[in-house]
Amino acid sequence: MEKQYTPELFRTISDEWNSILGADTGIESIRTELLHHVNHRHFYSYSDRDNDFHDLDLVVIRDCARVWRGLLHPRSESLAGFSVLEQLINAVKGRPDMSLSECFWAEVYHLVRGIEGKFRFHEKALFSFSDTGELKGRDAAIVRSSELDQMHKHLEERMKLFRSGLEPEVEKARDERVGRILKAAGGSSHDWNDWHWHLRNIARDSSTLAGYADL
Repeated sequence: MEKQYTPELFRTISDEWNSILGADTGIESIRTELLHHVNHRHFYSYSDRDNDFHDLDLVVIRDCARVWRGLLHPRSESLAGFSVLEQLINAVKGRPDMSLSECFWAEVYHLVRGIEGKFRFHEKALFSFSDTGELKGRDAAIVRSSELDQMHKHLEERMKLFRSGLEPEVEKARDERVGRILKAAGGSSHDWNDWHWHLRNIARDSSTLAGYADL
């Protein structure tokens, strides 16, 4: 199956991001410039200058700015042992790490679109979230109620994509996983319902955690 999110797609989102990431100035200089750009986008979108951002758009921009500041921080890279910035630089310069999953590229794709204000939530036909303007009281409540009905309908459709935890097959698979965990930890079904037992069996080192990984 052809992948939807790829390094090639990432390079099509923003010329400004390509320009910053493609500079031959070294990773720390690029980091500083990109953080400056993220902060500028955040500040500009919340200013009173000419823009038509809906309140929901502003929330997306704010949250994306927060995520980018975390991802680009050197301490985050040190703790994770992985540099998102380095991977983005390599992608823009035509040498992407092909071992990175589609999920990685999907995440950075949407984060860039978010900070650039290209995800306009209120413009989607499904969620228009109209401005009630001069409407007050019952009339305004009717408009808001209609919008909430739309959201509920959409969420119901989305939830149908996921299986219920009460389905027999799902219950069986869950019981089997519980059995494997109890066997590995030397516990009983009674222990499983005792939160003290769970606390005593928290993985506190890499070898214990590795033993739990495939259960």
